[in-house]
Amino acid sequence: MPELQFELQGEYIELNQLLKLVGLCDSGGIGKQIVASGVVLVDGIQELRKTAKIRKHQIVILEDIRIKILEFISISIFILIMLSLRNNGKHK
Repeated sequence: MPELQFELQGEYIELNQLLKLVGLCDSGGIGKQIVASGVVLVDGIQELRKTAKIRKHQIVILEDIRIKILEFISISIFILIMLSLRNNGKHK
């Protein structure tokens, strides 16, 4: 099963917009039609709410494609974490 990863910027994304942003449909309207058809699972459960709020760590499945929702980490936060880890190693 192919897996896509989506970095979530913010608290949530609406399901129909997620399908659009990962390239599985051309518009949010088509995304709504896909969800309404009953072929989308969220965390293993059929989801029929077109604008269901999808949050970090959830798994969305459309047919044989799995979408993993990741927490967005800005490059500045990433650099701070890496510097902190590097500095902690020098103090041992």
